[in-house]
Amino acid sequence: AELLTDAATMLVSGGLESTRANELAWNITELIRDRWGGQTLYIPQGLTFETLQRYESIWRAFTGDNVPELARQYDMSKMAVYRALAIMRERDRRARQGDLFGQQQQQQPEAA
Repeated sequence: AELLTDAATMLVSGGLESTRANELAWNITELIRDRWGGQTLYIPQGLTFETLQRYESIWRAFTGDNVPELARQYDMSKMAVYRALAIMRERDRRARQGDLFGQQQQQQPEAA
């Protein structure tokens, strides 16, 4: 019921007429129930604004050999710092190179 209400509210706030929004919200809810009902789902949160700011700070402070210091400074494991650096390296690469083949793949990495 909560998903149905939230979806309908979001569709109405996006400009859809209330009756049509309720129909679509019902269809979306039924699709989710039909495909994944009874299963445990993991839905990653993606990068929040705060996480992205933290990753950008880590990226700017990274000198190539200071991962242990960054882990301490940001209260993260070394693996989480490496993951943040990998995400930022990929964002930097995409910003510099652009899409070479016209098929930009938008991938939202998980927050660490």
